[in-house]
Amino acid sequence: MKFKNFAVRMTIASIILIAAIICFFTFFGRIADALFYVLGLFAPFIIAFIISLAVNPLAQWLQKKFRLPKELTAIVVVILTVGIVGGALVGIVWKIVSELKSIYLQFPQIYQSASDWIERVIHNLSDLYNAMPVDMRDMIDAVGDRLQEGISGFVDKNYKPVVSGAGNVAKSLPSVFISIIVFILSLYFMISNPKTVQTIIDKTMSEKMREGMRTVWGEIRKYLGGYVKAQLIIMSISFVIVFIGLSILRVQYAMLIALGIALFDALPFFGSGAVLIPWAVISFIGADIRMGIGMLIIYLSVIFTRQMVEPKIVSSNIGINPLLTLASMYVGYKIFSIGGMILGPVTLMLVVSFYKAGAFNTIIAVVKKVFIFIKTEIKALFNTITMK
Repeated sequence: MKFKNFAVRMTIASIILIAAIICFFTFFGRIADALFYVLGLFAPFIIAFIISLAVNPLAQWLQKKFRLPKELTAIVVVILTVGIVGGALVGIVWKIVSELKSIYLQFPQIYQSASDWIERVIHNLSDLYNAMPVDMRDMIDAVGDRLQEGISGFVDKNYKPVVSGAGNVAKSLPSVFISIIVFILSLYFMISNPKTVQTIIDKTMSEKMREGMRTVWGEIRKYLGGYVKAQLIIMSISFVIVFIGLSILRVQYAMLIALGIALFDALPFFGSGAVLIPWAVISFIGADIRMGIGMLIIYLSVIFTRQMVEPKIVSSNIGINPLLTLASMYVGYKIFSIGGMILGPVTLMLVVSFYKAGAFNTIIAVVKKVFIFIKTEIKALFNTITMK
């Protein structure tokens, strides 16, 4: 009888577990898409709330110092914030767009220059190539042909979609303009009445829920907030150093390349060296000694500055296990492609924050009870069989 009861319960538990796993993997993509959609829907309000937390101290200081009305203080702070932040963003975006436009217009010339450079590199390595066995030379020729075909196919495949993408960006401009207006108005209301969000939360949530949210928010600020802040600072430093170095070397599209290297520098286990060192090696092979030495100097400058700054801005409290970081990058890449390699560790930090805040205590308790139940039933079944 016990065996039958145990078999029935184990069957039910297995079905529930398998169904839960299947649902998780089946609907995870849709859940993630829905989450990103909701975040995008409320993005102007979320950004306004975050910025209001940063500028509210300035608004309070202006109000006390000059005895200005709340509304006037809010207008002044909004104008300063939008002017400074908006001006900087417009300048950066304008520079990036102009460089992208230049790349697009000069793509045939860039492609031809790259082909000529490859031919020069091959010429410089011709003695080594001629000394290789015939089979190895045939293999290198085959790889080169496939690489050239792949590049040509990539260009043919992606050249026209760039125009389509530009058209889509143009179509989205009215929506972007409306979002900016909503952001400015939201920022004004949140500065003129800083307790607006808190009042809404107090009216819609119980004290227990508010206490839980405060705990979770505190852990998120401690772990995820510290991690993101540290990475942004490091990325900014890397961007400035690389941009200055590339500008001195008179590299075209210096800002765009520096931005890409800074984003790559945010990836754990990779860093700017994954771009700058191969660039230096290729430059030396191509007999461009000046560029090779310049790349090495830029890389050493980034590494030295990072080693000096990182210990001061990255607390040990926000560190994460390297294996877990690698796993989060891989899973993020599999789900969201390249961007997921950054989103993965950020999501991991968010999960760690929720765990530290006790958000998973109920789930963990249920899992423990299920484990104890299975262990008890197996022990009882074993005792029954041995007694017989």
